[in-house]
Amino acid sequence: MNCNSFIPALVSPSGGGSGSGGGTTNYDQLSNRPVQNVSGNPVIISTLPSGVYNIDGSWVVTADEKPRPTHKDDMFYVLNENGVCKMTWITAGEIYTYSSQNGDASSVEEDRVTKESDCKNHTGGGEGITDPDDLIGNFSESGSSTEGLPDWFGVF
Repeated sequence: MNCNSFIPALVSPSGGGSGSGGGTTNYDQLSNRPVQNVSGNPVIISTLPSGVYNIDGSWVVTADEKPRPTHKDDMFYVLNENGVCKMTWITAGEIYTYSSQNGDASSVEEDRVTKESDCKNHTGGGEGITDPDDLIGNFSESGSSTEGLPDWFGVF
């Protein structure tokens, strides 16, 4: 196996990995980019195709919301299908999730992924839930959070 088999994709004039030389050093000219770069003020998430994005500028889930700024290295994981928009926004040590059912601001739901340090009884203080075990649920044999799941679910 050639450890450098991905290199032709980086130097192809078309970005497609033909290995013909000439090359590009511009990420946006590569085909099959794992992360799409988009710019706008604002970028409307519910109009983007499903994918992973880095947004330069500001963003909104729906067109009638107040724009939110982005940081240089924020990542947006977007799923848009059957009229439902779901997004995960990862920014500077925090993770947020958003969903919208009907495409207007009144349907947008925001949630924050909680860390153990956000718990009230954690040594670092914080706000939110009172028991760190609530972050992942109870996977004991008698725990109700595994009800209806296969026996092997709590093993991993």
